[in-house]
Amino acid sequence: MATAHAEVSDLCFSPPPRAAGRLRRYAPASRPAETGPGRIPDYVVFAAVALRHREWEVTHQSDTDVPYRARHCSGAVTAEADDVALLDVVLEAYRPPASVRARTRGEGAAG
Repeated sequence: MATAHAEVSDLCFSPPPRAAGRLRRYAPASRPAETGPGRIPDYVVFAAVALRHREWEVTHQSDTDVPYRARHCSGAVTAEADDVALLDVVLEAYRPPASVRARTRGEGAAG
């Protein structure tokens, strides 16, 4: 039981306050703009494309030759591109069949 008490007290430990003269402003270390595993290059553009094309599930996988992928909500169509701007053009140009358009708008399946 003494060990459990020691673990709880370790979690509650806080360091002593710093002297007022030694306080420093928080300045985060600057990060390089390079892309690493798990990072989406030009994330702002990627997010804008995903928001603009809500009927598509837009994903990024950095360890492939064609990292950008979009799957239509019908599940029948998948588009891939190596550039997010190109994927945006493809998704803008694609028009699903009328039955899929009706279902995505919530109007029921066409006839």
